[in-house]
Amino acid sequence: MKRFALLFALPAFCIITLRAGSIYVSPAGNDSAEGTLTKPMKTPALAVRKLKAGDTLYFREGRYFLTEQFAWHPSGQEGAPVVYTGFPGEKAVLDASAMQLPVVERRQRPGLYHQGAVQLTGVHWLVIRNLIIEHSPLAGIGLWNSSHIDVLNVTTNLTFAPGICAWPGCEYIRVMGCTITGANSHKMNRDTTRYPTSREAPHEALSMCASHFEVAWNHIHHCDKEGIDVKETASHGKVHHNYIHHLARQGLYVDSWFGKLEDIELYENVVHDCVTGFAVSAEGGPVADNIYFHHNLLYDNIGCGIFFSRWGKDNLRTNIVIKNNTVVHCGYGDGTANFWLRAGGCYLYSEKLYNIHIADNVFCDNWPFQIGVSSLLNKNDTLKSKMIRIEGNLIDDRVKGLTYPVYLEWPRDSAYRYDGADALNARITFMASDQGNFTIKKLRPGSNTEVAKGAFPQIIRQGFWWKESFPPEF
Repeated sequence: MKRFALLFALPAFCIITLRAGSIYVSPAGNDSAEGTLTKPMKTPALAVRKLKAGDTLYFREGRYFLTEQFAWHPSGQEGAPVVYTGFPGEKAVLDASAMQLPVVERRQRPGLYHQGAVQLTGVHWLVIRNLIIEHSPLAGIGLWNSSHIDVLNVTTNLTFAPGICAWPGCEYIRVMGCTITGANSHKMNRDTTRYPTSREAPHEALSMCASHFEVAWNHIHHCDKEGIDVKETASHGKVHHNYIHHLARQGLYVDSWFGKLEDIELYENVVHDCVTGFAVSAEGGPVADNIYFHHNLLYDNIGCGIFFSRWGKDNLRTNIVIKNNTVVHCGYGDGTANFWLRAGGCYLYSEKLYNIHIADNVFCDNWPFQIGVSSLLNKNDTLKSKMIRIEGNLIDDRVKGLTYPVYLEWPRDSAYRYDGADALNARITFMASDQGNFTIKKLRPGSNTEVAKGAFPQIIRQGFWWKESFPPEF
């Protein structure tokens, strides 16, 4: 497995500190023991009370059955974080299948399903690494009013709420190298009176509402709702090099709620076999502002590749750049007549848009259009007045026999095909699309494949990273 150093723009944690202490726990340990390597303690919630800034809690191999939330945690300090880690080469599992639900009043914050089996509230300078969290009736890991938290190479499986979530009041959060499966599953629903199965499970696989965050190199798949949702009042964040597939909703989502969401960059992610590849909304907040979506690969998603929705209050999205993405074979549905959102490579469905730039992307073999605009936008000078610029995209439109506008049963809109200015229309031959290699091999007419369009070759500067012992170690 590749090992990556933490060499990113956010403030780095110095994991190795002088005179740091170590405490060990093991399912076969004894809480009366000293917590040494040879005499480990048994219960993590008791062992953490011995930790001070700079110390490490090592989890030896085995299954730790949580009977209540793991919810009290010490804080470290800059240069001396507290570290929780699985012992090298061993598999430590925190199993929440028998965990009691905490008593949470309806209006209490954090709410019940904003919390995790491992819950950090008001915690600072802490690292969680190389642990597995399973069978949670809440989230796997929940963060609230916490800062300088790293979640590295953690695996969550089967959670009712997100695998990992960070809510308002959190800042300087990194989630890297993690694997999330089985998130938002009603299989883990313990309270069907409070949360009937007729309702969808809460939130998303990875919910991020923090400021100054990085979500990178994660593998998210086979979950029952969205993948990564940058939401509410999130700000100043980067989402990159995530591999997302086989989800029941969007792979990547940006959605303003409660207040302004701003300054989010999403790049070099791979999304396939989801419903929508990427969607941007302002369902409840006033505006989603300054979104840069570039060099992402979206393919074989049964719904829309890139979607500007009208969900919720359908508020303003502004200062958005969609550039150098590759979007292939999206929108064909799943074979059922009533499948929703069969809406092409890129669909501007909302009219609550201003200063949108869609350029230098590759759109190939999407249905029923490569780029489409709603009837609300298909009026004289509407795109110009809203400063919506669609230009310079490479388009391989293989759809035959349709007359535009095409009426979409969902979302009940007449959509117009719109190639934009200076489009390059050509038949594209990819290097090996069946293997996820969408490098342009040949264009017809013409033989110039050195066009600076789409995600390739930039997305594979470090090789086909999502196929090579993914996720990497941090």
